[in-house]
Amino acid sequence: IPVNYNVRAPIVLMPADAARVSATSDGTLAKILPAGRYVKRGETLGELVNAATQLELEKLEGELRLRKLRVDHLERLRLDDREANDELPTARAALADSERRLDELRRDARRLTLIAPRDGMIIPAPRLAAASAENAHLATWSGSLLDQSNAGAYVQPGTLVCLVGNPAELTAVMLVDDVDVKRLQP
Repeated sequence: IPVNYNVRAPIVLMPADAARVSATSDGTLAKILPAGRYVKRGETLGELVNAATQLELEKLEGELRLRKLRVDHLERLRLDDREANDELPTARAALADSERRLDELRRDARRLTLIAPRDGMIIPAPRLAAASAENAHLATWSGSLLDQSNAGAYVQPGTLVCLVGNPAELTAVMLVDDVDVKRLQP
């Protein structure tokens, strides 16, 4: 005798083939485009600001300018001053090192810009629940990072900011307990 058996499980609808946009560096959310806006691949979705990175950039840019001036000064003096000629290779090496470090830091700073990985609509990531009163001091933001109330929120690396895709094409994910999986039939 066949027996009917029902399995209850929550279902999550997600956009099919939506690209995930995650923060790859920590920073404060300075600006973000709203949910529902259509974007093209490569378009800026938002900006994070990291004060420590900005400070280090300015420091290295100043150091680079000083080292360029030092090399220029030594090149002018090298015909008249033997010591200047001897110091020139070291000064050039220091200049090259500063340029390399500045290039690395600029690459890191570009990671603060959130870029659309494909054409599509901006779709909010799953909402983050607000912290309870006892854990309120640990919360950095709640809801969706696309909400205006979260402007200025601190975002950690790896945080899912949004999805970019077609919201009309959905995939269903059913969360079934391991015990009930063997009872399911397509």
